Amino acid sequence: LLAEKTLTRCRIPLDGAARVSNPLSQDWTILRPSLLPGLLANALTNVNHGAEQVRLFEVGKTYVRAGDSLEETLHISGVLFGKAAAPHWRAGGRSTDFYDAKGLVADLARGLAGLEWLPLDAPASGKTDSDPLFHPKASLRLKLPRGVFGTVGALHPTVARAWGLDKEKPVLFDLR
Repeated sequence: LLAEKTLTRCRIPLDGAARVSNPLSQDWTILRPSLLPGLLANALTNVNHGAEQVRLFEVGKTYVRAGDSLEETLHISGVLFGKAAAPHWRAGGRSTDFYDAKGLVADLARGLAGLEWLPLDAPASGKTDSDPLFHPKASLRLKLPRGVFGTVGALHPTVARAWGLDKEKPVLFDLR
């Protein structure tokens, strides 16, 4: 469950949100349309406690309105930032970037026949509920012949500022 202000902070529109009819609190009014807002909140908690390197993921269900019904989908999402590796490794001095997240997702998607990597703004790429969280020029969409199933890329700068994570430059992924 999420608050409306959390979705607003993530630039996720409220019009497709699945609302709870009798919420226990203002912080629990909407069923989550994406796992990423919760991961961003956890990443911020880690940063506030001194973490310099964060690697978080979650497997769980998301919910969106589809007409009069509710669509429930299983997702795996993640957020990464900080040093790419320990200092004694060759890549230890550089920060995590888009290619680290893309490599992770490529490993997860290995063996999927007909996989295409498309720019976020490509007409054939479709849309996902997590789109507003991704930087439009530093993200890619994953598409199979049966349709779009995920996105990987940099956190949108507006969202990064709203969460206080602009210095960390997080990269994320969201897969159905």
